[in-house]
Amino acid sequence: MKKELRKEILAKRNALSKQERCVKSEEITNKVIALETFAQSDIVLLYAPIKSEAETQGIFSEAKKMRKDIYYPRVLGEQMEFYHINERTEYEISAYGICEPKPESTKVYEPDKDDTVLVVMPGAVFDKDGNRIGYGGGYYDPFGGYRQQQSYGGTQQGDQYQQAAYQYIRFRRYREALNALQNSSERNARWYYLSALANDGLGNQVTALEHIRRAVSMEPDNQEYLRTLDM
Repeated sequence: MKKELRKEILAKRNALSKQERCVKSEEITNKVIALETFAQSDIVLLYAPIKSEAETQGIFSEAKKMRKDIYYPRVLGEQMEFYHINERTEYEISAYGICEPKPESTKVYEPDKDDTVLVVMPGAVFDKDGNRIGYGGGYYDPFGGYRQQQSYGGTQQGDQYQQAAYQYIRFRRYREALNALQNSSERNARWYYLSALANDGLGNQVTALEHIRRAVSMEPDNQEYLRTLDM
């Protein structure tokens, strides 16, 4: 079902003329920069578009004008990191044809619970609630699980402490991840999932198993949680 839907929507998007893409990209840009979450954000995680993806240059220009910290992604094996963009940043073209920042020319994004972060991500399919189907690589999947406040063309901002916890987990800073989660006011399925990952990293297997089971019981159709439970 997901593969068929991705193929169908991408075919429609790829069939758009250059002019149509420019118009729709401008519409998306205007909606993003009009968001209250954009105005409030300190950091914007953007993407460098390829093929028929929506352009992000307008968002970049507005974020730069507002003196926000801007980061672009770089794929490292099966993971993805975000790197700061400034006048000294150097770039190279990846194996996928994506313009990526060179790590040695800039700094990697490290989460802080006090940061207000807006993530603008690409994708193949989005619904009106902001749910997303990507390209199958899973690089953006961890960002797609957070509860969204507003979404246009793939932008979202969720619980800042859960976002920080996820980033800490990626850097194997499990104790800091648990500390961040303690400040989260919402004990939803995502909270228990992240707590399970952090506790597993610290060797607390009993708590980790209890919490991933709790996450699955709250969202039994979430494939990410089910895969973790089966590991």
